[in-house]
Amino acid sequence: MNIKTRNKITYVSFMLAVFIVWHHTYNVEVYGLTGFLSIVEKYLLYIFDSAVSLFFVISAFLFYYNLEKRSIEKKLKARVFSLVLPYLIWNIIGYIYFQILSFFPFIKDNYSGMIEPFSFLGVIKSAFIGDYNLVTWFLRCLIIYTYVFPIIYKALKNKYVFYVVFTIALTVSYFYASYSEIVAYMNYYLLGIGLSLHHKEFFLSRYSNAIKIYSLIVYLVLIAIFTINNYSDTSIQRIIIYLICSLLMWIFFDIFAIERKPKWWMQTSFVIY
Repeated sequence: MNIKTRNKITYVSFMLAVFIVWHHTYNVEVYGLTGFLSIVEKYLLYIFDSAVSLFFVISAFLFYYNLEKRSIEKKLKARVFSLVLPYLIWNIIGYIYFQILSFFPFIKDNYSGMIEPFSFLGVIKSAFIGDYNLVTWFLRCLIIYTYVFPIIYKALKNKYVFYVVFTIALTVSYFYASYSEIVAYMNYYLLGIGLSLHHKEFFLSRYSNAIKIYSLIVYLVLIAIFTINNYSDTSIQRIIIYLICSLLMWIFFDIFAIERKPKWWMQTSFVIY
């Protein structure tokens, strides 16, 4: 992987982290906004929300890029420190944070949820489930994909088998995505696997300005279609649109394929997220 692509991944990851933060500032319903402003806010909401799908694609690509059978165990061990432990630690921090809030009656009485009494069982349960740090759902899904899909790595190396698996995943999502976020988001991770194993050139290529502009236009149109139709988060329409948008975003973000090394704070996308 050349320096421009490595820098692009860092720049893009930082941008996506900012997108996710911006996504969580959406409060149209909370403040009862209506009219043109609310439409613009919702449109931006879906633009920023599409960052999640590309996050999954990049994560899968980096894991399977130049992966060999003998290196799977090494990569899985590395993910214990980069995924599993941060997931557990941040969930415990979330649990402790809400326990501290419970000491303040005004906050506790006006909190819309329930803060359970402190217990070591509660710490352990929250560490794995993340019910006091809901944003870590992304890591939970990513951990599951990271440790499950290598089981069929040998089969996925066959291009046609991969296409069959990808089709099955979309079919399963059509029926069950609304019941499980793990099912709903696995398609984006699978897309990243497919790009890494069978279409590296898409991820590593440089794109002309014309192609980048066309990609941006199509991306914005697709997001507009999504906004107008107000598809649910787990609908097959949303999954297909965001799969396409992930590819379009990666092409447009080729503007970040430069030799200038990213600043150190741009390498903190995980902490920002």
